[in-house]
Amino acid sequence: MSSRIGSKIRRLKNRMRNASNIFSRLYSRTFHRTSTSAIDNADIDLSRVGNVSVEAIGSSDMESNNVTEMSDLEIRDQYEEWTREYAQRNLKWVEDGVAHEKYVMDEKIDVWHIATEMFIFPALRQLLDDTFPNRTFVNGVEIGCGTVTFFDHVTIENPILVDLAPDYCSFMASRGWNVLNENIENLSIDSDSQDVVVCSETLNVVLSLDAALEEVERILKPDGIFLVNVPWEFTLSEYDGMLGSHLREFNEDNIEEKFSRWDILAREVIPQTVKPNGIPTINLILARSHVSSSN
Repeated sequence: MSSRIGSKIRRLKNRMRNASNIFSRLYSRTFHRTSTSAIDNADIDLSRVGNVSVEAIGSSDMESNNVTEMSDLEIRDQYEEWTREYAQRNLKWVEDGVAHEKYVMDEKIDVWHIATEMFIFPALRQLLDDTFPNRTFVNGVEIGCGTVTFFDHVTIENPILVDLAPDYCSFMASRGWNVLNENIENLSIDSDSQDVVVCSETLNVVLSLDAALEEVERILKPDGIFLVNVPWEFTLSEYDGMLGSHLREFNEDNIEEKFSRWDILAREVIPQTVKPNGIPTINLILARSHVSSSN
């Protein structure tokens, strides 16, 4: 019964969000906007975030309308399109056997997210073992899995992978995983059902950090844990962004504010790895705070 009620509430929220998006599209055609309600907690000047095609990255065609000139519905549509095209490009490089060249590696690789697989996930597994020795999980979700999953590194009975890019979903499904093609802001997963939720290099690029964290909090059991990896001390002040790329900074000054409804149980900074232009990241183990759970 509670599951059906929760499903009805989510459908109602979707209808309300769609109505809001339609209104914002009409509004944006009449008034000049300097911000957008589709994106929150951004640490980058949104007037420098453009709707850029994946093919134009790094070329002279990078310039485009910035997101403040787009309706919220247009932003969401372009965000999903960019995510899809980006995944297709990366998987094409893997298929063509040239992905390792993009990472300046000598040996060929059969996944795109090689730094995550080689460095981030092993370090996260060690941090998990140090914090919760011998802990295993029954139900778990990894959101924004891409071409690798932390569940290859930990024991779990009922794993679910989620990604916004259909091609990443197909790639992981071909490897035997149970995959959902969904947005972190609106998941079909039951409330209070998951022992562990994993998000690696996802929260820095989602449109709404608030909506993403609310969904994670909703599906996680009260005693569940949230495993996170995000870029660390990466400054966006001189960064010209694009939909689908970095929107937020995570650093010593804002980490507690960004996760204000969560308790940080453990953390470890992972140095720059693999790519010459790679950036440090941080692994976090979080739990729902008693304050947020009571609200």
